[in-house]
Amino acid sequence: SLPTSLPTTSLPPTSLPTSLPTPRPTSVPTSAPTSLPTTLPTISFAPTKPSLTLTSALVLDGTSKSSWNAAYEETFKQSLVDVSALIESTDDFVGNLTVSDGARRSRTRRRRLQDASVSVSFVVRVDVDTGEDGAVDIDSYVTAFEAELVSATTVDEQTGVSPLDIALQATAEEKGYEVKITADQEASHSMIATETGGVESSRPPTAAPSPAPSTAQPTTP
Repeated sequence: SLPTSLPTTSLPPTSLPTSLPTPRPTSVPTSAPTSLPTTLPTISFAPTKPSLTLTSALVLDGTSKSSWNAAYEETFKQSLVDVSALIESTDDFVGNLTVSDGARRSRTRRRRLQDASVSVSFVVRVDVDTGEDGAVDIDSYVTAFEAELVSATTVDEQTGVSPLDIALQATAEEKGYEVKITADQEASHSMIATETGGVESSRPPTAAPSPAPSTAQPTTP
């Protein structure tokens, strides 16, 4: 009777190795890689291109300050976007336009019925590139902005209209607005020369260091 019971006691060790290795490898590698890559890209995208705040003013004929409304403002903004290489969208405009009645100084138009005019001051914030030293050449951007505004408000000798005039008419027709305004070349050029300027925006410096304190705080406790 003794030899028959002994071999049955050697069977239990076979159950031990099958259960131990299964839980360890499955739980550790799956959780570690999924959490790390999701947080890293958000920090790398934090730095943005520097921004430049540009200001200028134009003179428009065919309306007065009392007649100026949202349709005129929307038409003006979209038309500037269409003729400008620096302004990418109407979202680049900062705050509201400053509109005031202006005196007609153009000597090329004699009809007194259209003597009403307005001067429109505006502010835009645009993304710019930096030089090799990491600084923004503000003067070059202001000069470029001034040049494109002068070009946009210069009347073509053959057609008798300026690029901005064409954009204003096309935008008004596209949106279905009863807006009939044109850029006053002489008065606009005078305003561009005196009102165009630029200041580097304060937004980029605050954007880069913002992720640093948020990631450092949870590690200290």
